Amino acid sequence: MNRFITYPAEARAARQQGTPLIRITLDDAGNVISASLARSSGYTLLDQAAVAMAYRASPLPVPPASVPQRSIVIPAEYILR
Repeated sequence: MNRFITYPAEARAARQQGTPLIRITLDDAGNVISASLARSSGYTLLDQAAVAMAYRASPLPVPPASVPQRSIVIPAEYILR
């Protein structure tokens, strides 16, 4: 997923950092059906970028059958280096 992260220029210029958690629901083929914010980073720009990243990363590997609703929560880390 990290290769799909894009740091919003305005957030970078404002030195915003954080790790929003994104809830992603997949279909049987690993396509993203929905993505939403599970926990905010504290910055709207980073939160919106993380949700958009989930859709750009589609399709994803299919979760195992033991995950009945094919729903996962992932972190999207935005750290200035």
